[in-house]
Amino acid sequence: MNKAYNLKIDDDSRSCILSQSSEINSKLNCMFNYDEIEKILSNCISGENGEFRLNAETLNQLMFPTIKADIFLSHSHADFDLACKVAKIIELNTGKNVFIDAVLWKSIYDLEKKLNEEFCVSAETEEYGTLYSHKKVLNIASHVRLLLTSALSIMIKNCPNFVVLNTGSAFIDGAVTNSPWIYYEIVQARQYLGEDNEKMVLLENKDRSLIVDYNIEHYIKSFTEVSIDDLCAKL
Repeated sequence: MNKAYNLKIDDDSRSCILSQSSEINSKLNCMFNYDEIEKILSNCISGENGEFRLNAETLNQLMFPTIKADIFLSHSHADFDLACKVAKIIELNTGKNVFIDAVLWKSIYDLEKKLNEEFCVSAETEEYGTLYSHKKVLNIASHVRLLLTSALSIMIKNCPNFVVLNTGSAFIDGAVTNSPWIYYEIVQARQYLGEDNEKMVLLENKDRSLIVDYNIEHYIKSFTEVSIDDLCAKL
C-alpha cells in the first residue's frame, strides 16, 4: 500500500452522492447468499461418526478470495449504499478498481449461522426454541473472524491505495469509531504506512450494554484528507 486517504463526507455531500443518476447507481450485486454457504462448506468439511474437520485454507479461498484491486474502501455497514456510489464514481472517473468486502466476499455472519446450526446445537425446547453451546459458538466465531481479518490484512497490503469513508455514521467527531472492523482496517493501513499501533479505549454507557470506542485520530492524521473530486484527481 502506497497512499491512504481520509475521504470526509458531510450530510450535504452524502445527499448529493446518493442522489446521483442511475449511471452510478450500483456497484456489483452483493454475494451474500445463505444457500451458497452450505455448498461452500460441503467442499471444506470432511469426516464421519461425529468427528468433522474443516479445511480453513479451502474455506478462505472460497469465502474471501484475494482480488486484484487498486483501492481498498473502508466504510461503515450503515454506509453501504454510499460506499457503492463512491466506488462507482471513483471507477468511472479514474478507471481504477475499488474493493468493497461486503460486495465481493461472502458474509461471515451467514457462515457462522450455518456452522452454529450444524455443530453447536445443544437442545431443542418448546419454551426457548433452539439452544446453542456457548463454548462451541465462541470457538467457531474466533476461527471465522480470524480468517476474515487475515484476508482483510492481505487485501489492504496488496491494494496501492486505502480510502476510509469518513461519515457521521462511521465516526464521532471524525476521530472515534465504534466499529471494530473500521478500527482494524485503519490500524492495518497505518501499519503498512509504517507506524506502531495504539491502544483502544473502552467505555460503558448507562444501560450497561458495552460500546467500544476506538480512537483513530493519531492514525488518520497521516492520511491525506480529500473530497470526492480531490480523490478522483489524485488517483
